[in-house]
Formats: sequence, structure tokens, C-alpha cells
Amino acid sequence: MKKYNVAQIVVILAFLFFAFVVCRSVLRLGDMVSFVIWKPQIVCEESSYNFGSITKTKPTHEFVILNKGNRGLLIQNVVAGCGSCVEVVDFPKETIVPNSSGIIKLALL
Repeated sequence: MKKYNVAQIVVILAFLFFAFVVCRSVLRLGDMVSFVIWKPQIVCEESSYNFGSITKTKPTHEFVILNKGNRGLLIQNVVAGCGSCVEVVDFPKETIVPNSSGIIKLALL
């Protein structure tokens, strides 16, 4: 078995690190290009909603979902973060075409 000195080991490790960084950057660039070109992009201006003081029974709120991507967006399921106090009333069952929107309606239990 060949013995390596410290300088050779450092050069080998530096090369492997550089190769790893380059490969990872190329793969990430490919993912970003694929995401921008071939996939839907879901955008929601509100990530949460505060119902404030509850004055009516079963208050609701509608979240507008935009598809800013280049392909249709199909929402298969919606799960509320707090499943014990919020229920999903309705969400788009049809594909949301690019540059279009849909509404997810939630109700406070």
C-alpha cells in the first residue's frame, strides 16, 4: 500500500472538496432550472390568519392561492396546522392553471 505525505493528503482532500462543491452546485442549478421551467409554484400572501374576538359561530376565512409556475397546480389535500380547532371547508379540486388562483376556505370550530 502506498503511503502519502501530509501535503499529498491535503491536495487530495482539497480536490475532493472542490469536486463536491462543483457537483452540488451543478445539481442545485439543475433543480432550480427545473423548478422554474417545469413545475407549478404555489404562492399565498397569507400564511396565517388571526380570527380575533369570535362574535359568530363557526367563522371562516378564505386563503387565496396563486399558481405562479408554468404548469398546472393540483392540490390533492389540505391539512390545517391545528386540526383540533380548524377544519378545511373547501379547496380547489380542479387544476389551477398557471397565473390563476384558487381559494382554500377554513372554518374555526
